[in-house]
Amino acid sequence: MSITEIVLPEGSTGRVLRDQFHFAAAHRVGDIIELSGHTGHLADLTLPEVLEEEIATAFSNITATLEAAGKSWSDVFSVRTYHVVPTGADSIPGEAIGAVLTAFASHLPERYPVWTAIAVPALAFPGMHIEIEVKATI
Repeated sequence: MSITEIVLPEGSTGRVLRDQFHFAAAHRVGDIIELSGHTGHLADLTLPEVLEEEIATAFSNITATLEAAGKSWSDVFSVRTYHVVPTGADSIPGEAIGAVLTAFASHLPERYPVWTAIAVPALAFPGMHIEIEVKATI
């Protein structure tokens, strides 16, 4: 099975992260395009201060990666979200789940992906609240 990296345009968030941290935003593997965890970082690697904006930006970053692969959200069949939760919390905050559901309604109005939401104590970079992995069909 062949593996082909999906390379994003210069200046895109995924390309900046690729060049600085040596990992691909996505690979085409057989009949699947698998995206690495996408964040709400802007191209300058800052994060929006509002959670809902960070989540919307993460979805925009995923859109850019899908488009670089010649795909769209209509090809997405699997989504895994990682949410930072406060110490001692027993669930993911409702505003985070709500923002993801709003993004689903916008990006996937006629398709329901499989979705796993995972609560974590921290992510790779300070200030991050969400990271999203996606799989799409070719």
